[in-house]
Amino acid sequence: MLARVAEQETDENQAGAAQPHPTAKAPPPPYAGADTNARWTLRSLATIVAVSFVAWGSGKMACNHHPPRYEYFKVAPLEKMTMRPKDAALEFHHRLNTLDFEGARDLAMDAGLQLVTQRASECDSTCQEERDARQAKVLTRSTLLRREASNATARVESHYGGQVDGATYTVGREGRQWKVSGKSE
Repeated sequence: MLARVAEQETDENQAGAAQPHPTAKAPPPPYAGADTNARWTLRSLATIVAVSFVAWGSGKMACNHHPPRYEYFKVAPLEKMTMRPKDAALEFHHRLNTLDFEGARDLAMDAGLQLVTQRASECDSTCQEERDARQAKVLTRSTLLRREASNATARVESHYGGQVDGATYTVGREGRQWKVSGKSE
């Protein structure tokens, strides 16, 4: 008898599982356009990527077709180089080390002129060859040590071929311009 009751219960459970509950709602019908939204999104993204690559490629080709023009170093006018004592000392020392004595004379006064004259007299016939070799290879830096209203002190170093040439200059004011007035110890 127990076997019969167990069979009836399993039959009722199977029959109940197959039939929906009388108050349950039926599932909505499948939406046919669900895949089209995903496809449209993918097409839109692919279009955006393609347009971006075309724009990038066009810009890259245009820049390579017309490379930028490089402007080489232009020598600043004397008025600009002598506006600050640090710049005047740097330019004076750089010109001395590149053997540009005419330019160094423009940046000197008093004992600075004597220094330029002494260095120019030491220069011999091989000076022109050495000047051309040094022109692009001398690196110069300066530090302002002290500044007052009409005079200043600057430390300048030039590096050329593994050698360091340093000096401390006194810089004086001549009108609106700063010029090297001598070498301090």
